[in-house]
Amino acid sequence: MANIVPYTVDMAFRAIGNTKKQYVKEPSWNDVYQCVEEIEKGRVEFLSLVGPEVDNTHLAIIAKPGHYHIGIFIDEDEEYLFKASEFSNTKIDIAGNYWPEFQICKNFNDLVLIVKEFFENGKPSDLFNWIYFSDED
Repeated sequence: MANIVPYTVDMAFRAIGNTKKQYVKEPSWNDVYQCVEEIEKGRVEFLSLVGPEVDNTHLAIIAKPGHYHIGIFIDEDEEYLFKASEFSNTKIDIAGNYWPEFQICKNFNDLVLIVKEFFENGKPSDLFNWIYFSDED
């Protein structure tokens, strides 16, 4: 069986209560998954996965257990934000920022699928809805 070469080349995360991020060069899927589990346990509030430098593409998650704000930024021109299936004007406090509830993923298994797709392929998962922004529009 051939080894899959992941898209992700760097990972950064920040534990709750810390101001400094920790970095992992060339993380394995196990490294990333463990960090996602730490989010769910309430120990990590920020996770970023970064693709090759030439792409300037990265995934950023601000989170607390059961509430994950997910953004994917592609080539500095495009941005995808997770979009929940139900619209609400409610705001959710995550790490001191207030995010619209309709931009919050609340299912851990969905979070894992989104992170795995980006880790492997550097793109938003087609299984979910996204709010799309482009500087070129």
